[in-house]
Amino acid sequence: MEGSYMTLVANGARFAIAIPNFALVAPTVAK
Repeated sequence: MEGSYMTLVANGARFAIAIPNFALVAPTVAK
């Protein structure tokens, strides 16, 4: 149970980092 919780937290952190990165990259790619 504890292991899956840590996986959930790691995925959440990765997702939280990916969102702003995508927001920054998307306008550049759209050009």
